[in-house]
Parts: sequence; structure tokens; C-alpha cells
Amino acid sequence: MKTIRSITGVALLAALAATAQPSPFVLHDGTPVRLRLGRNLSSHDAQTGETVDYEVLDDVQVNDHVVIKRGATALATVTEAQAKRRLGRGGKLDVALDYVRLTTGDKVALRAVKDTKGGGHAAP
Repeated sequence: MKTIRSITGVALLAALAATAQPSPFVLHDGTPVRLRLGRNLSSHDAQTGETVDYEVLDDVQVNDHVVIKRGATALATVTEAQAKRRLGRGGKLDVALDYVRLTTGDKVALRAVKDTKGGGHAAP
């Protein structure tokens, strides 16, 4: 079974969101956004297509203006969930980050840059 308890300190990159209105700031690709998983997530009970909530850990600023507030919710989707298998083979859990809302209400797409693996129960 693969379990993710938190992803504290994992750097995430914010990609630019396409908006119809010009914004007073530019959030560049590569801007780090630290997130923490809102609950335990396990390959045992996760379902493909399920929405997962993350919490933004720090204010994200551009030119001394807060563009993403601490405590904002980022959403992700479970893209693959497979429970643990026989002979000590661990499960598989893939999560794709979707977006976070800016202080203006616009959505900004996110992408992860670091994989986190849960503990498997490999046979010796």
C-alpha cells in the first residue's frame, strides 16, 4: 500500500494561466509554491478521478504583492490508483496537480517537480 501523509517542502512550479483580462503582475513559470496534502492519501482507498485538496503553506509574492495567499486551496486529481499486490509489491498512486486560485480569483495551473514514493513492503 502506498500512503502519502504530507508533502511538506516539496517545491511546485506555477505555470501561467490564460486569462482574458490583463493582470497587474506576471507570475513566471518556475515560481515555487509549497503545498501540504490536506489528508492521508492511500492507494488502498483512492479512486481514479477523485479530487484531492492541498493547502498552500506560504504566501507567494510578485513585486511585493501577494498573489497566492497562505492557506489557499490547490486542487489535484488522482490519475491512477492501484492497491498493493501480492508478494510484497507496493501499490501505485499517481496524482496530477490541477490549479490554485490567485487572490484575484483567477486559476493558475500547477506542475510538480519532485516525486514522492510511499513505503512498500518488499520481500527480503
